[in-house]
Amino acid sequence: MVKDKPEILAYQLPELISPRKAPDIPLSPAKLEKWLASLPLLNIGQLSYEIPRYIQQLNQINISDKDRFAMLEQLRPVVAHLYMSLTKRFTRRNLDLSRESQEIQWLTHEMIYEMAVGYQRLLSSMAQKKIGMMNRNQFTVLAQRATYYLSEQIRLSYMLCFVPPKNVWFELNRTYAYALSHNLTATKLKDDLAYFEEKGSIDTLYNRILLLSMVAPYSLRGAELEQVYYGLTSWSELIQVKNNKG
Repeated sequence: MVKDKPEILAYQLPELISPRKAPDIPLSPAKLEKWLASLPLLNIGQLSYEIPRYIQQLNQINISDKDRFAMLEQLRPVVAHLYMSLTKRFTRRNLDLSRESQEIQWLTHEMIYEMAVGYQRLLSSMAQKKIGMMNRNQFTVLAQRATYYLSEQIRLSYMLCFVPPKNVWFELNRTYAYALSHNLTATKLKDDLAYFEEKGSIDTLYNRILLLSMVAPYSLRGAELEQVYYGLTSWSELIQVKNNKG
């Protein structure tokens, strides 16, 4: 078996505080379920402030990995709904440079960034353990989730006509290298948020963002960029990244 290399996943993660010092927010899957059910899903304005702030706070609190994973999975559909609603403003018209628009763009970025941080923390925690047959699927899911939200940060940067931060590329490559070294990248997963109706792999996500970065994304309008991004998914299957063990 290939030995784990925790140093590969030396992410820059926020320090954790005790739940006793935490703000008054849901800190268990059951409480989060009730809180999410109380939110007005049609009120995008309120959600765009409540959800990013909550995920950021959650990422700073010391809770069990089991609860953190369950809560992030609960948040994913709500985040996807909000993300789609907000990014429509970027893809269907020219970017608005008003203060309100810039604030929404920042909140959208923070939401996707914090989702990545949540799954990166879980993957980093599990990376301290050996990958065995019983938990290999869990490793794959965590690596896939981290890869997805890191790659979405890059795509969002292109939609907003920003240069993607170097640290995001660095952590995406770091995550992929870890998954590749443990033969996790080719496993097909069902994830409607990342692959829609098809199954996909970590390879699919990684290759898709690589292809997008090669087609002059800054020259594309938002809607065109999105069409290219998803249209290249089938092409991404043709790319094969190899682990250079030499």
